[in-house]
Formats: sequence, structure tokens, C-alpha cells
Amino acid sequence: MLSFKELTEARSSLQSFCLRYHIPSLLALQSGISFKLLPSEDKNLDDGELHHPTTTASQPIKDNHARSAILFGPPGTSKTTLVRRLADVIGWKYVELHASHFVADGLTQVQKTADKIFKQLSELDHAVVLFDEIDELVRERDMEKDAFGRFLTTSMLPKLAELWEARKVLYFVATNHINYFDSAIIRSHRFDALILVSPPSFEAKTKELNKLLPSLYGKATVSFDVTESEIQDELKALINTVPAPTSGVDQRETAAQREEWREQELLAKFALAKFVLLRWDELNELAYCLAGILKSKAHEGKITPDLLREALIKIADSEWRKNKSYADYERDTGSERRDYSMLKVWSIKGSVEKSVSGIEPANGHKWLARAVDSLKDIEVTDFEVVSVGPACVELRRTGSR
Repeated sequence: MLSFKELTEARSSLQSFCLRYHIPSLLALQSGISFKLLPSEDKNLDDGELHHPTTTASQPIKDNHARSAILFGPPGTSKTTLVRRLADVIGWKYVELHASHFVADGLTQVQKTADKIFKQLSELDHAVVLFDEIDELVRERDMEKDAFGRFLTTSMLPKLAELWEARKVLYFVATNHINYFDSAIIRSHRFDALILVSPPSFEAKTKELNKLLPSLYGKATVSFDVTESEIQDELKALINTVPAPTSGVDQRETAAQREEWREQELLAKFALAKFVLLRWDELNELAYCLAGILKSKAHEGKITPDLLREALIKIADSEWRKNKSYADYERDTGSERRDYSMLKVWSIKGSVEKSVSGIEPANGHKWLARAVDSLKDIEVTDFEVVSVGPACVELRRTGSR
């Protein structure tokens, strides 16, 4: 059961996530997300469905609105929780499917079982569907990666395309192994985005540690003398130790060396890289280790790279967090994709003149929706579009402050 604080954080993360990747224009315009993410306004919602003029009760999603994504990233980054919260926030049914559902009648019957599953899914509307780590078919059963690829191509992709065309449900795939998926999977009418769900950012972690440390260390202020670039440099230095192909050396030998490297524990000299994959639930342990070191040494409340490295070495690594975890994460950071024909949306703060074109009112809010990559690509005649927070903008008359 999520605490109120955790639910608030989940909703805040969900709002930023949705608005960034444009699942929100769908949510805001059809499902009242702007109210449901603001508890003080919940009481203003009636029990009726909110529909855009181009949608129907059984087909609540507009054609140019995103409705599918692959969520990928390291284990423990709340991919599953994020989708569950999404369904909770918008009040849609939630359906979760695992690899076990597809092999319930045996691996040889996986395609027939998939047909049954997708027939049932096609009968749903106003639902959020999560295919949670179906790549476990590869790792836990006698199925090669090539066979998994064939399963995706023959059994999953055509049926996912049908779900996409139907515009009745949102669907997601959550995976820790995006490399198991062929890049062709994100073609239009299947998945609208590949989204990296990463551990908390450097800024978020340092901010939380600055809250935790004063009570543990006994001093009012603690300063971080470590930069994000120093952390990233150590991660890159680790990745550079991967055995590379050498002229005159058998490629099979190099492959074996690379596999051996991937399974090795992280060396102490690369311990700063551990901060990249550190999860939110591990920050208390890190704060405790940092406080102990600060008390035992004259550091004047300043956390240096060496001090942070010493504390990170004390943090027990999860079994999965070996060299390969850092290498895979570095690879995954370049794997995000999205369908650029889909709209993105920003919530408009402040007053907006009625004469401004391209602004869409819904649910007591005003929205700016464009099929662009970022705010800098948006032009509104006589106005400057200014970011005032995650997925929020103000329209300021040109020349005004």
C-alpha cells in the first residue's frame, strides 16, 4: 500500500511523465487528468465522461494522440507502479499480463494462447494494459532470443497494431531488456514511444541527501562538492574497460572476455558510477554511510568525490548490479524513440487572450498541443512561449517581461 507521500510523488512523477510524452493530451482532454492530479479540485468532477468532439464513448482516444509505449530501464525504477498509478489517476480499468499468461497452456501453444488473450483485450475500452516483462520468456524458459523475436513478430505485433488502431485502450510493455526488442517494433501503429524509466536524477538524489544528512550528521548544512559530470566521467571510464576486439585475436576469445567482464563486480576505483544506478530506497543507507564518514573525519560538512566514493563502496550491490548493469544502462540512454507525428502537450499557466489561436480548453484548463520535439520549435504569433515548470508554459506578449 502506497503512503500518502509516495502517492503524491507518484502522481507528480506521473504528471511530468504523461505531459512530457503526450499521453497527457489524451488524458487531459478525455479523462480529467488535470483534476485528478490535483486533489483539491477532485470534488469539482462530476461522474460523467469527458469526451473530445472527435471521440466516442467506446473509442475515447483521438487519432493523433499517443496510446502506447515501451517502458525500459534498470530493475527497481517503478515501471510497473507508474502504469498502475496511471490507471488509478485517470480512473480506467487496469489489466496486467505476464509471460506466465502466454505460456499457461505450454510453450508450444504460445501463439494460440496469445490469440485468446488479444481477443479478450480487443473487447475492452477505457482500460490501461501492461505487458509486464514478457521478455522473461527468454530468460526463464527454453526460448532463444531469436525465437522470442519470432514470437513478437508473428504473435504480438500484428495484434498490438489492431489495439492501436482501435483507439480504445492505452497499452505499455515494461522491460529491463530493451535490447531484446528489434528497432522495427516502434514503427507507427505499434508503439508511439520507447521511454527510458531511469533511477532518480543526480539533482533529485543530492537534494534528498541534503535533507537527510543534517539530522544524521548533526550540522545544519552539508554541501555537495561533487558534480554530475564527475559521476558520468567515472561511468564512461568503466565502460571504456570493456575488452575490445584486437587484430589477430580470435573473436570468440574476445566475446568470452567481454562476457566475463560483464559478470564482474564493480571495482572500487569506479565506485562513483554506482551513484548513477542508486535507487530512491537506497538513499537512506548512503546518507547513513556519509554521516559516519563525516563524523570521523574533518570534512567540515563538505562531500567530496573521494568521500562519496568511500561511502558508495559501503553500499551493498544488488546481485544484478554488476559491470553489465552499468554497460546496459549506458547503452539504454541512447535508445529512447518516439513517433514525431504524435502530439505533445503543455499546460498553459496564467491568463490567455481569447484571440490566441491553437489553444485548446478542456477540464477548466488551457492546453498547447503541437507535433514538435520541444518548446523551441513552437511559434505563437506575437507571443513568447516560456517554460515555467515541467510541461507547463506561459504565453508572454513579445517584448514583455
